[in-house]
Amino acid sequence: MLGLVIEAISGKPYQNFVMDEIITPLNLNRTGFFRSDNLPANTAIGYLEDGRTNIHSLPVRGGSDGGLYSCTADINKLWRAIFAGKVLSHEMQDVFLAPHIEIDTDEDDGSKESYGLGVYLYSKDGKKAHFAVGGDSGVGFLTAYYPHNSVSVSCFSNTGWLGFYDLLDSLIDVD
Repeated sequence: MLGLVIEAISGKPYQNFVMDEIITPLNLNRTGFFRSDNLPANTAIGYLEDGRTNIHSLPVRGGSDGGLYSCTADINKLWRAIFAGKVLSHEMQDVFLAPHIEIDTDEDDGSKESYGLGVYLYSKDGKKAHFAVGGDSGVGFLTAYYPHNSVSVSCFSNTGWLGFYDLLDSLIDVD
């Protein structure tokens, strides 16, 4: 729905808006809504459990519901730009990153998880990580930013969904 709102207000297709307002200004040079039949060199191809590629399982070009291609260096630039106030004002950033819904994780380790406006918050022992995840046929993605030590971590999978909580949990303890 947010993609439709952006298109209505901006008068641009969602992909063009994101390119013009985020990707190009932040110099995310290896990020874009590339057509699956015209991918840049060195782009990983997704694979299904039966060994076939995912080329016929996803839209030809991604949109507001997913399908953006990127790399770890560009995602790191994005996190740093968010926390430097280059994407949103600091007031809007606080609203964007604030927890709005608590998630019951059934964990007894003192960790908590909540959801904000597009970004999750994982906290444990007074430390926190903001993270986003995604997945589809032959694609898995996790990115996290740990403000207590200004570290970002991104993982991509070309075989499906990632088991990411162990990674989040182990990295939150790194100083």
